[in-house]
Amino acid sequence: MYGVPQQLRHEQYPTLNDLSEIESPAQAWNALTVGGVTELTRITDPTRNGWVSFAINGHLSPCTTTATWNDTWPIKIDVVMEAGNLGVDPADGIGYGFPEVRLLTTSREYPQTPFEHFGETSAATANAARLCAIVQSQYPEFWPETVRALVVDSANWTSAMLGHLPDNPTKTDHGSSA
Repeated sequence: MYGVPQQLRHEQYPTLNDLSEIESPAQAWNALTVGGVTELTRITDPTRNGWVSFAINGHLSPCTTTATWNDTWPIKIDVVMEAGNLGVDPADGIGYGFPEVRLLTTSREYPQTPFEHFGETSAATANAARLCAIVQSQYPEFWPETVRALVVDSANWTSAMLGHLPDNPTKTDHGSSA
């Protein structure tokens, strides 16, 4: 199985994320592999009474995959960026995206529709590209490999992600947990 299914059930999270393999070219040693994290957890729309956010604050965005298939490969994903969340419909337990748990961007239908909501790893990748562009513009003499290294080296696991690891985690623990 590759990727996370479109209709992700809340009880499958985050186990299915941990079991779903990253896809090509994300496994490449020199590729900056971007995953999603979310802080978009508040659902206040009165029409969504009883709905809860899929992921808790600081946890993997529901559509991010993390599994690697070989112990000799580097632990991937390299960095996570905001990717939005899903809301869980209490009627069926399935996650759905809607504006409160998604990111806002300019629309391809501009100027008729100036903005639209989007999410998942596409949003996270856009955020990572922005970060790399900021670093590159500040240090134009840096090679792309140096920019990648700075971004990866500055990444930290969130408290929610670390909560899935033992007290003194090993590399193996990091590679098998999200």
